[in-house]
Amino acid sequence: SSFRLPLGSAAPQSPVERRCPAHCVFLLTEKLNVSAAAFCVHTLTPRNPESFNYFRRLIALVTNFFHPSNGGRWSSYLACFLGQFTSNLTARVARERSATKAGVNERVVGSHSVKPVAPLEDRLTDELLAEIVDLLLPLVQLGLHAKQGYMSLQAASAARDLAVVAPQLVIEKLLDAAASGLGSISSPHRTSAALKMLATLTPVFLDSDLWPTGVDFLPQALELTLPGIDPNDPSKTEATFRFIAGASARLQSLLANGKGEELSIFLEDYS
Repeated sequence: SSFRLPLGSAAPQSPVERRCPAHCVFLLTEKLNVSAAAFCVHTLTPRNPESFNYFRRLIALVTNFFHPSNGGRWSSYLACFLGQFTSNLTARVARERSATKAGVNERVVGSHSVKPVAPLEDRLTDELLAEIVDLLLPLVQLGLHAKQGYMSLQAASAARDLAVVAPQLVIEKLLDAAASGLGSISSPHRTSAALKMLATLTPVFLDSDLWPTGVDFLPQALELTLPGIDPNDPSKTEATFRFIAGASARLQSLLANGKGEELSIFLEDYS
């Protein structure tokens, strides 16, 4: 309720001055955005549920300002915060999983050559990670449809990060949303958002270690993305070719290993 800003960048300014609450100033300050995102990531711990409660309240506060119709000067700061948060989250999860797999349960102090790792009792559990993903996924889906290019790009990057840390929770939902957006003839804005997300998500959903059935979605995606090659829309065309190029690069190793024979037949017809 503290962020009562006019809807839409072209809307008239409110005659009543609106001020950002002091505890949320960091979201609208470029210099502190990166540090604030890292701070939020590294304060989350199973031993302190209150930290997650504060984070949940923060996300509830900013969610409305990710809506495509509610863009403004704050959009770039919120986009940066989202992108930095998921980037730091991915890095933290990777370090903690690697340490746990190696049997290192004690705290690892960081240095120039060693990345810090929390002790075992403070590492993110699958349950807490699932709650974090559930909170952030709606922001990602809203951001993908943003009218501001930077917001949609950061949302696509955040989608990729979340897919890496929790593929079972994220990939299928995002692929279904992409298929729906690509199949929408009356909403070109949804088509562009779906193309950007697919271009960013390709290395993840075609990684058999993260999503074994991802290759099964590819024929449908390739067919649906063909209308994205539009000489009148360079941005959409670029996203389409980024997706096709990324998919082609990933498929080289798959086909070289003698896998995906049915897919190989489809690709011959597609090309």
